[in-house]
Amino acid sequence: MAVILTKEIKKKRLLLAVFGALVVVSLGILYFGGYFGSSTPAPIQPGQGSPVATTPGAAVVDQVSDLKVKILEDIRFQNLQMPPGVPIEMQTTGKSNPFSD
Repeated sequence: MAVILTKEIKKKRLLLAVFGALVVVSLGILYFGGYFGSSTPAPIQPGQGSPVATTPGAAVVDQVSDLKVKILEDIRFQNLQMPPGVPIEMQTTGKSNPFSD
């Protein structure tokens, strides 16, 4: 029996080879990327951290509170005034019981 290689079979084999090569290359990048891509950070010993931030969120809270103070001290915001008619009084609308007739 002779194996007849048509253009379709050749094209399928070529596409399969290209796909296999892409899979092998991507797996190699993922596998070896862990070795060459990043290094682990040095561990922090007790007492080496910053003395101000004792909890992880303390620095963020300090930044937010500084932001509030900076906004209040800004010249552009010092001249703002309440618009006339504030607060607006709301009237009750609708039924007190929406499920009644």
